[in-house]
Amino acid sequence: MIRILHLADLHLGYEPSLPSPWDQRVARERDGLLSRAVDLALKQKVHMVVIAGDLFDHHRPAPGLVESVIRELRRLEKEGIRVITVPGNHDEITYHDSVYRQGSWPGFLVTNPHPQVVTCWEIEGQRCRIVSMAYVEGATRINGLLDSFPAAEPGCLNLAVFHGSLDWEGGDRSLPLSGEALARAGYHYVALGHIHRGGERRWPGGMALYAGMVAGKNFSDPGVGYWTLVCLGEGGPRVERIPEKVSGWQAEDIDLSAFSRPEEVEEAIGHKASSSGGLLQVRLTGSPPFFLSQE
Repeated sequence: MIRILHLADLHLGYEPSLPSPWDQRVARERDGLLSRAVDLALKQKVHMVVIAGDLFDHHRPAPGLVESVIRELRRLEKEGIRVITVPGNHDEITYHDSVYRQGSWPGFLVTNPHPQVVTCWEIEGQRCRIVSMAYVEGATRINGLLDSFPAAEPGCLNLAVFHGSLDWEGGDRSLPLSGEALARAGYHYVALGHIHRGGERRWPGGMALYAGMVAGKNFSDPGVGYWTLVCLGEGGPRVERIPEKVSGWQAEDIDLSAFSRPEEVEEAIGHKASSSGGLLQVRLTGSPPFFLSQE
């Protein structure tokens, strides 16, 4: 049984548009996500950590943040945990000053612009073969959905890692992938990044899965609030979602036509705020039977 912590879209370094001090609090929380992920990987005794793109929110993050990330990934290496990192569209490797072009990167860094077998590892007596790619402008050529992938190798565990959009053509940088072609290739597990809300597609003996963004960016992109742990062995992939406590982005509607006095509206908003446990956006709808001050 091979245990994998599937990470994607951590977007470290993202600066939320929030009033102080919430902006700093949420930014610190996000930048600490990798440390929490490493703690979890060590606790769960995983064999491999897969980072399926957009580890950073920008291709050139702050030096202090980069140093912190490298320290965390070294913690995994020290414990013998394999690490593979795929650049995303936010932290794209195309740029000459990309974080992934500055010195050595812990674990295995994917840099090839086309799908290919990037590495083979022996884990717990099982040969693990990994197919991946990194979008590189000017080198990666896409015409519709990308549908040419190396076929699975019999007798070993076949994994693939991509930061792209499954069966959706959102432009070259979204790396549109054919789900049918991935299923036809016969991989046991395809670790995906790019779609923040999560999601999966299964086929006999395998599946493709978006880990989702653990901590949200805003009220329209609230994140999933869990880590994705995958166990691969006989019987196909088994997925476990482990909750992570992060600042939630919760949106609630209040219909003003249901109230007779402004004080009742204030009370309703206060009740929702006290029970939200995170960041709350209240949207007022309907027409009140009274004057509602904007102050």
